[in-house]
Amino acid sequence: MDLLSTLAGLVLAVLGAKILVDGGTAIAKPFGIPSVVIGATVVAFGTSMPEFTVNVHSALGGNTDLALGNILGSNMFNIAFIIGVSSLITPLAVNPPNRLREASVQI
Repeated sequence: MDLLSTLAGLVLAVLGAKILVDGGTAIAKPFGIPSVVIGATVVAFGTSMPEFTVNVHSALGGNTDLALGNILGSNMFNIAFIIGVSSLITPLAVNPPNRLREASVQI
């Protein structure tokens, strides 16, 4: 039963994100908004909706720790992942005066 619920939730999250992206695109196209802007904003909303849903549901259920952990963990992962992929493509330059300060923050 748990596996079935998990699979159903995953399918519904994917379908919901697709409906959100398609709807946002249909609304933005008649206004002449470029596809790049539509892609950047609507896809960002589409990928964030499952997390938003979990946060709202957990906060309304009194599980504010889950909501806060989800927000912080998601943002930390997204930032670390993007910086990691970016540094694989092109090395990131750090100014010499900032090296000591930035190196002390590394985990």
